[in-house]
Amino acid sequence: MKKIILSPWWALLTLCLIIGLRIIDPTFIESIRLRYFDTLLTQNIQQSNIAIVNIDEETLKVKGQFPFPRNEYANIIREIYNQGAGLVAFNVFLPEKDRFGKDDSLTKVLQEYPVILPQIGTQDKIIHSFAPFRPGVSVIGTGLNGASYESILPNIQEFNDNAYGVGVVNTIPEVDGVTRRIPMVISSKDTLYPSFGLEVLRVAAGDISFQVKVNQGSIEAVRIPKFGKIQTDSQGRIWVKPSIHKEYSAVKLPKDFGGAIVLVGLTANGISNPL
Repeated sequence: MKKIILSPWWALLTLCLIIGLRIIDPTFIESIRLRYFDTLLTQNIQQSNIAIVNIDEETLKVKGQFPFPRNEYANIIREIYNQGAGLVAFNVFLPEKDRFGKDDSLTKVLQEYPVILPQIGTQDKIIHSFAPFRPGVSVIGTGLNGASYESILPNIQEFNDNAYGVGVVNTIPEVDGVTRRIPMVISSKDTLYPSFGLEVLRVAAGDISFQVKVNQGSIEAVRIPKFGKIQTDSQGRIWVKPSIHKEYSAVKLPKDFGGAIVLVGLTANGISNPL
């Protein structure tokens, strides 16, 4: 047995097996590799100037059944700014008119304060009476290979026209269902749209546009002129890096956000964030 294990043929067989597994890359091998990658990431967690505000169970107890009248969303955004936020990214998708007729209250707040809203990529064919929000974009290079959708589903036109920024919130989970990479840009009908995260950077930097570098159909990088270049994979994705941030309930805000970027999301039971 020892002679067999130490023989060059056994070594060659083992090498072929390893190479074969790498080429085939079965799901369980990739899952193990991704778990190890998670361990490496969590060893290098950085501090960030970002705060999270949750529309949670406590918020529902105070404000009532979800969805709220949109003047309540307006009140949340205004209060966050009153408590010293530098920028609000409001990750609540609003594609239909408010059943309570309070859209004007939220539109007024969008006109008063810089707010980023989400929109969604879908494979359904949608005919719009207005174009989904998109800032200026320039593409360096030819061809494009990345996340693509048939249509972009926007918020109602009042919000689409008055938000400072709107970004696509679709993600592409890995084989184990965990989202580790997010696309920086999304295409639909040969038109590029920024992700929610890229829009936050663009608005925070005060830029009116973003740039995409393409090489032989593969995305190499995206760039916010005042922020700098963001290296991506060929699909225009970046790895999500964990960071240290503070979280608050929408009805228990801090006295001072200290100019932080504040992300508002839905976490109450039975309420799902946009995909």
